[in-house]
Amino acid sequence: MVTYVGSLREIEFRNLSTRFFIVFPNGILEQAPQFQVLVTKTPDNATMANYRGAVVKAFPNVSVIDLTTILQSVNDILTKVSFIIQFMAIFSLLTGLIVLISSLTLSKYQRLKESILLRTIGASRAQIIKINATEYTFLGVLSALTGVGIALIASFILTKVQLKLDFDISWWIVMSILFGLVLITVIIGMFNSRDVVSNPPLEVLRKENG
Repeated sequence: MVTYVGSLREIEFRNLSTRFFIVFPNGILEQAPQFQVLVTKTPDNATMANYRGAVVKAFPNVSVIDLTTILQSVNDILTKVSFIIQFMAIFSLLTGLIVLISSLTLSKYQRLKESILLRTIGASRAQIIKINATEYTFLGVLSALTGVGIALIASFILTKVQLKLDFDISWWIVMSILFGLVLITVIIGMFNSRDVVSNPPLEVLRKENG
């Protein structure tokens, strides 16, 4: 049979409805061998087994395919993939948090010297608290935006390019993570600088050098 391509279309493979790779107009394939497809749904597995047995007994040439088993297998695979992605996301988040805490701890002495210098030239306790809180807030925001931004980009590429799935974001979770990272950064930073705020500069220098 000589044919020509009249148009192209995109097939949605995730949709379980019947689909056809090649579509002919009416009046072409009516005399060709054909088979019919019927999709139905049963309330439970027992009903499905009885229905399948009755159909096979009445019509031996009819094939009954249980899509429930296929859907369960696909769902199990997607659940495992989702668990792996979530595990890697949590692992990366914890690793980044450890790196952030280590960075704040290593830079503690430098920030102590800056705070001591401010106390020496006459800065009040409230001013130092505001300065440190602002600095650690900006540091936390920058770190959180960088980490979450990279995670979102990687998730988008994995979902759309590799898995060919719709990319859906729970923004309240993203915002909670951003707020949590900023809060942790501020708390750790203010905890490291508590000695400068509470004690005289000379006493802090003696403690750090002694």
